[in-house]
Amino acid sequence: MLHDLYPNALTDLLFEKSDDFIGIYDLTDEQFVRVNQAGVQLLGFDSEQALLTDPVRSRSVRAEPLADEHRNTLIARIIQAGQHKEITQ
Repeated sequence: MLHDLYPNALTDLLFEKSDDFIGIYDLTDEQFVRVNQAGVQLLGFDSEQALLTDPVRSRSVRAEPLADEHRNTLIARIIQAGQHKEITQ
């Protein structure tokens, strides 16, 4: 549950009720650890667990994965900013 990461009922409510993809990504393991229901549906999965165990989509929502150097640069920027927002198609 999101409560384990951010113990706030409002945070959990906003996470689950959003119509947009919202995911929590573990930069150490380089994979999503949580995705809201809208994200699950947008990516065509039956459940959050199915998405999180998918070897490709659990790591990236991009159609084409980033090359290592670009991924490392992005991760460094995310660590510095503390968040990342991206529009994908």
